[in-house]
Amino acid sequence: GRGGGGVPPPPDLANFHFEWTFYPPVALSIIVASGLYLAAVRRVNGDHPANPVPPDRPAFFLLGMACLAVALMSGIERYDTELFSVHMVQHLLLIFGAAPAIVLSAPITLVLRVSSPAVRSRRILPFLRSRVVRVIAHPLVAWLLFTVVMWGTHLSPLFDAALVNPLLHDLEHALYLGTALLFWMPVVGRDPSPYRLPYPARVGYLF
Repeated sequence: GRGGGGVPPPPDLANFHFEWTFYPPVALSIIVASGLYLAAVRRVNGDHPANPVPPDRPAFFLLGMACLAVALMSGIERYDTELFSVHMVQHLLLIFGAAPAIVLSAPITLVLRVSSPAVRSRRILPFLRSRVVRVIAHPLVAWLLFTVVMWGTHLSPLFDAALVNPLLHDLEHALYLGTALLFWMPVVGRDPSPYRLPYPARVGYLF
């Protein structure tokens, strides 16, 4: 329905490359998030020229935003409710493209570095150290949340419902991205965390 309604023509490479849809909530979210991240990087680099943000981190963040744009606004979005294969490619881009790239960009560390000492000590750190955050960030809880969302949305009536209800489909995407971010944190996360899995445990976690 977002793409203009009706059944689209059979897909080809041109459809996937050039049939983009401007979906305001997604587009504006990507633009705002990218702008805020890059502005924070410029500020940190300006305030701490001897200890700038590593250049790979903004590159990873922009890669994550690009994955979101391709998954949710390119020709993939046009066929995500028509072809099961495209539907799953979209999910894989969110889970194995956007999420680990965003985690590798260390957004929490950037927020901590760009914040004033007062905001950091009174608001950000208390939130990060809260019981709720500590529970959902635990590797076992993150793994369970991710697994429940994946199985629950694919092996239940929610799968068919999301194909005909755009709002439910958007909520499904948000759940995929959110739980995938939690899932990848113990594996490739660079942000400060009370949970550091040894490398053999990371392999078992992923398996």
